[in-house]
Amino acid sequence: MLPVGSGSPSLRRRTSTSRIATGLAPHRVADFQKFQPLSGLQVQPLPVLHGGTYVCMGFRFGAKGEFIYLSDVSKVPDDTMAILKSTQAEVLVVDALLKSGPHYSHFGLPQALELVRLLRPKRALLIGMSCQFDHFHDNQELFKLRSEGLHVELSYDGLELEMNLTLDDDVPLLEEETYELQLPPPPPSRLSRLRVLGRCLCCS
Repeated sequence: MLPVGSGSPSLRRRTSTSRIATGLAPHRVADFQKFQPLSGLQVQPLPVLHGGTYVCMGFRFGAKGEFIYLSDVSKVPDDTMAILKSTQAEVLVVDALLKSGPHYSHFGLPQALELVRLLRPKRALLIGMSCQFDHFHDNQELFKLRSEGLHVELSYDGLELEMNLTLDDDVPLLEEETYELQLPPPPPSRLSRLRVLGRCLCCS
């Protein structure tokens, strides 16, 4: 989300205007409350920790939770873990920033693999890797986990998946709210800053 405050971009409800402005369509979602961004497509927000007590959202897609997306996670709270354990995911996408171990705000490879072993999705894709990883070599090492019945691999830019998700019309559609992005005024030029300080550029 964009920070709101003095000198920062802020979101304000759109009003009639003659100028061209960037349009955003954010939606408010509540922890664990299922919704439909598209008719029949069920999505469930899953709160996870993203460093300290900062809460970030993961998502569970499909009426049966076939697709789970945890992109920024350092710890999975118990209530979220209970939902994950109750789900037989087709695909789990999970954070794995460092090969060597955990980061303050992200899973490392050991934590990601621990979650994969616990949930046992049919396929696990690791994302957000740092330069500690060698994509080809480390994918070869991850391939060895198939001896444990685990299909784990490093993802890559441009990766596309085709999935059949179970649809469900019993959860409400989101009501769209339209907002306008309001940018702060540009900082004053050097000349105007000097004049504010009571100095003239040509005399400085």
